[in-house]
Amino acid sequence: SIRDVVDLICKRLGSDIESATEVTADRPGKDMAYLMDATKAGTELGWTPRITFEDGIDRTVSWISKHYEAMLNLPWTYQHKP
Repeated sequence: SIRDVVDLICKRLGSDIESATEVTADRPGKDMAYLMDATKAGTELGWTPRITFEDGIDRTVSWISKHYEAMLNLPWTYQHKP
């Protein structure tokens, strides 16, 4: 579930889900569920993951930690560069 993913990220950051999240009202048009499944990619493309989900989270948290200061200086708007 998404809560499990958020909890995993919080643990990797030394935080807990209760202090890192805020419960708000549902947004209009909210999807009932967000399902992530790589079955179709495996079936149609022959794709298989090379790392575990947990290792991917660890690598992402590590990369963001190393580049956080630089990220703060990036613009908040998307600029398409052809």
